[in-house]
Amino acid sequence: TTQLRLCSKQSKSGAKTKPGRTDSKPGSANSAPNSRILDRSGPPQETQGDS
Repeated sequence: TTQLRLCSKQSKSGAKTKPGRTDSKPGSANSAPNSRILDRSGPPQETQGDS
């Protein structure tokens, strides 16, 4: 189980390398830079609230 958790944490950073499934998952929201990209391509309300 510990290895699985470590892998999931690394997958967040390697979301760009992956097919993009990690980006669609809520886990990517944990990383600030990825969440901003998601907000732009996703709900505009989040981007407006940020700025």
